[in-house]
Amino acid sequence: MKIKLLFFLLSFNLSLSAQFISASDTINLCLSETATLVASEANISSSLIDDDDVHSEIIDIGFDFTFYGITYDQCVLSANGYITFDLGLSESYSPYVIDNVIPNVGQLPENAIMAPWHDIDPSVGGNIVHGTYGIAPNRVFYVIWCNTPMFLCNNLIANQYVLMFEGSNKIEMHIDEKPLCTFWNNGAAVQGLVNENSTLFDIVEDPILMQPRNFPLNWTAFNEGWSFIPNANFTTYSINSITYNPITTGTIEWTDQFGNNLGNSTELIVAPDSNSVYYISVVDVCTGDTISNIDSVFIQIINETTFGTDVQTHCDSYTWIDGNTYTSSNNIATHTLTNSDGCDSIVTLDLTIN
Repeated sequence: MKIKLLFFLLSFNLSLSAQFISASDTINLCLSETATLVASEANISSSLIDDDDVHSEIIDIGFDFTFYGITYDQCVLSANGYITFDLGLSESYSPYVIDNVIPNVGQLPENAIMAPWHDIDPSVGGNIVHGTYGIAPNRVFYVIWCNTPMFLCNNLIANQYVLMFEGSNKIEMHIDEKPLCTFWNNGAAVQGLVNENSTLFDIVEDPILMQPRNFPLNWTAFNEGWSFIPNANFTTYSINSITYNPITTGTIEWTDQFGNNLGNSTELIVAPDSNSVYYISVVDVCTGDTISNIDSVFIQIINETTFGTDVQTHCDSYTWIDGNTYTSSNNIATHTLTNSDGCDSIVTLDLTIN
């Protein structure tokens, strides 16, 4: 018998205790059985952006996503902090100059999620990654601009996240830190959404300054979360302040209760001969930090395989529980049943034919 267990590594607040196992924390396993532990690791890919002011190649979202009434399954990322659904911009120049309000008809960015849009410089440092996690119809596509220096203010580091939700078409933005470089680009940054022809837009209002985060406002943000929920006909979005809760994703590390490293693939096959605990740790793709023992499962050995003999005496022939008809004596045939504990019970036939 094989058992497959599924772990979900989703976004969480590191200051909180989190639970990511779809089944019980305790799994009953029969001795000699194997269990396949499956970690739902987000599909992590680099945006291949390592230059300033560029758009990425075309990226698959992984599911259909509706934005201002139009459904897309691909997008393009900007080195300057936005996502656009204009695929014609792939691998082209991405503007950094912000000298007008959004919307700005005919000027980039359009058809965009600005998380925010500001002049950051991945050619100096940081990492831009994207991926998809979860199971249909509840998958999430995410983009992380992590540890990215501001242009000319390389000591100022921006960290921002976008999450796009399948089905609900909700968008979330999480900002760890959005600093202000006042002597470049007028310190400008825009946070919000704009449709394909700049006729529809939704801009975040700064909770302190009480003005839209649009040109020419100078603003900063730390540990903020925002949700954008579309109305029924996708003509506008309800913008709500939410708890800062960035996604943590990275490579998996499996260990046992003794600290032995068991591998880093998404699946781990185990066959413990005694009660055991298995742990998942994650090496964060953005920070490189190891988040130890993010989740665990306790496997309890409940019973070993039992054995028995079925003694039978018959004339001519006998049809046994295995469905076979025997016409001669037999003491080697076996059949596997399930006992009351759910473990294997192996029965051996002891048949005498007279």
